[in-house]
Amino acid sequence: MAHDIKEHDIPKELVVNTDQAQGVLTQGSNFTWAKTGSKQISIVGAEEKQAITIITSISGSGVLLPFQAVYEGKSAVSCPKQSANCHTQATNTGFQFEYSGNQTYWSTQKTMRSLVDNVITPYFSEQKEKLGIAETQKSIWQIDIWSVNRSKEFCEWMKKSHLNIIIHYVPAGCTGVFQPCDVGIQRIMKHSLKQSCLHDIVDKILVQVDEGKTDITVDKTIRVLHNRTVSWLWDAYTTLNDPCIVKKVS
Repeated sequence: MAHDIKEHDIPKELVVNTDQAQGVLTQGSNFTWAKTGSKQISIVGAEEKQAITIITSISGSGVLLPFQAVYEGKSAVSCPKQSANCHTQATNTGFQFEYSGNQTYWSTQKTMRSLVDNVITPYFSEQKEKLGIAETQKSIWQIDIWSVNRSKEFCEWMKKSHLNIIIHYVPAGCTGVFQPCDVGIQRIMKHSLKQSCLHDIVDKILVQVDEGKTDITVDKTIRVLHNRTVSWLWDAYTTLNDPCIVKKVS
């Protein structure tokens, strides 16, 4: 999407960087306990992996936008239940819990359009109102060249539905050095997710130990894992939602 407007002509509040990260729901490890002489040893999270795609967005002025989480599945049943821990706080903040519509957890045309309609555009509109700028003011949205993002279908939809958003693509192979979210946000987020997951596992095991159980189990069914991700994502968001952290990379 070519435009004559230069980036320095646009306020930092109207420049947003978005990136995608995959969150593993069953954290594995390189170490485990087993009896001496065991012929086969299973490692938690190594045999079966479940994951989601988490889309993070930050503004040039240091604002962390609400997360979008994409779950594998073809209906809303695949998304976390509203009764999941921290679901109310997350949705009130603007989190978007989406199902992919297919058998993967990757972003799709449907989920990317939802991201623009429900996260990116509302943020730009709010900032324009605060700055006293007309709604026709151009905004910059910086994203990677994921196949959906650069597809003809998505670009044509953007031109038709969101003409005032200018798309800047991060060049291929430059994500690790050029894209702010990848450079400074994803590492903190993934560390927080891993810590939250570990905290949940420890709590579940300690409850069973206190009850005197000897056959300790951890429920790794997809429904349970999806519901738990809500609190994990909320913890990560509250950790990252600090202008000092965001401005270091924005």
